Amino acid sequence: MLGFAGPSPAGRAPDSIPLTPPAMTPPAQTRPTANLGGTLVYDDQRAPANQFAPAPPVAPTAADPPPPPAPPVVSHHQTMLGVARPGIAPLQPGKAVKPFVPGAQPPEAPRPAPPPAPQSGLVSNARPAKRGRPRGALVLIGVAAALAVTAGVVAFLWEAPRPMRAEVMLDERGNEALALTCDDCVDGTVVSLGASKATFKTKKAELALAKPLEIGSNKQVVSVHRPGIGRDEEVTLTVALGYRVRGVLTSLTEDPPKLKVAVQATPGAAAVVDGRSVTLDATGKGEYSLDVSKELEGPADTILPFEKKLPYVITEPGSEPKKGDVTLRFGIVPLRVYAPGDSIVLESETFMLSGRTLKDGRITVAGRPITVDAEGRFAQLMNVSSVGETTVVVRAESKDHAPRLVRARVKRVASLRDEATSFRQSAVSDYATIAADPKKGEAVVFDGEVMEARLDGEETVLLLDVKKGCAQQPCLARVVYGGRFETKKGATLSAYGYAHGNVDGPRSGAQIPELFAEFLQKSKP
Repeated sequence: MLGFAGPSPAGRAPDSIPLTPPAMTPPAQTRPTANLGGTLVYDDQRAPANQFAPAPPVAPTAADPPPPPAPPVVSHHQTMLGVARPGIAPLQPGKAVKPFVPGAQPPEAPRPAPPPAPQSGLVSNARPAKRGRPRGALVLIGVAAALAVTAGVVAFLWEAPRPMRAEVMLDERGNEALALTCDDCVDGTVVSLGASKATFKTKKAELALAKPLEIGSNKQVVSVHRPGIGRDEEVTLTVALGYRVRGVLTSLTEDPPKLKVAVQATPGAAAVVDGRSVTLDATGKGEYSLDVSKELEGPADTILPFEKKLPYVITEPGSEPKKGDVTLRFGIVPLRVYAPGDSIVLESETFMLSGRTLKDGRITVAGRPITVDAEGRFAQLMNVSSVGETTVVVRAESKDHAPRLVRARVKRVASLRDEATSFRQSAVSDYATIAADPKKGEAVVFDGEVMEARLDGEETVLLLDVKKGCAQQPCLARVVYGGRFETKKGATLSAYGYAHGNVDGPRSGAQIPELFAEFLQKSKP
């Protein structure tokens, strides 16, 4: 349940993402959404796409032998014998040559005839002389050419890797993770960070983080392993995190239960949560607390979901305000208190507390633990030290759930007879009036005959045939009392309590009023 927002210089913030138990995603996915600010993630150290380049030609050094002289220009109008080679063919066959005399000047070699004038003023048949190259230079040039061709082939077949992108998100458990996007990662590509691993599918992967990122710049080096003959590499991702807003559920164990929102931002930032300003310390940390005890009260027989959405606004120095929501989702522990029920009036100084919760649940009253059996049931004798009224708060807890609170009003009186007289003064006792329109919480007194009685643990349930205001017998009412009351079929008694609505009667399709009794009195014979 974190909030992510606030762009870094090279990106923009993702929408807020979930804690949820979702319906509790990464951007674009709202999960149980938490929000991190400025979560641009990019790669800044990649292997170069082309690791081969043409070698430059090597210039001859002074140690290399000088190139041989260029051969003379030969006209195409000469004989087809070609150029004479010394010791192979005479230059002028059939002509006498004067012998060489030592000390005398050597005879001047005949000069080759100039090439004939071209037949056209536009095109010449003469070709430029060719200069020879050293053998070493030729080898270097050949190697360079081969490398250039190889580099071109590699560059063609091995495309430069495209950048890997990421955003910080919350997984299904509310832990921070990197939502990775990689355009050149085929399905089955595995990315790892420490002990965490994830597999790409449709160019996306979700990689868990071992610990939350720090506010500011974070570098994460991830290893990428591609299937088959694909290249493996390490990629350094830089994550710029401007702020973090996350829900805290551990405070639900406090008394009273609370929801908290923890804020981390850059120093100097301002934060508003649920319309209230949050004070941030010099390091940019602060906390907002909300009492939710009223929202966790009341009996329930099953785990019920709870969701709370709290808006926030973060204003970083020199930036526009960033808005989002922190959504907290969890389940509330079931709890049913059968005795003493909603309320009870008694003369004695003790009463029995009994009920049921989860199998692995814990029950406390005023901070004191109550024993819970393997089925989640509990029963405890409680003491009322003096005459007066008090409220007992029964609290049920279980791991990974919010607590549930059930309040029971306990009133100890000196005389139930006097209490009955006082109660009748403001109560309705006419059956027809109650059966026609039972108002929940209205004070009621039913006088009648017991048609059925049973004990359910520490709770007494009666089917009473009410006499007053009954147009046609039987006029039945269901009476529930949060304690043990010894009676039998045919006995007459009076039930003092509060209307709770209508319930199904013993006859099919018939509805009868239900009364939650604070106390019962047997009628005089």
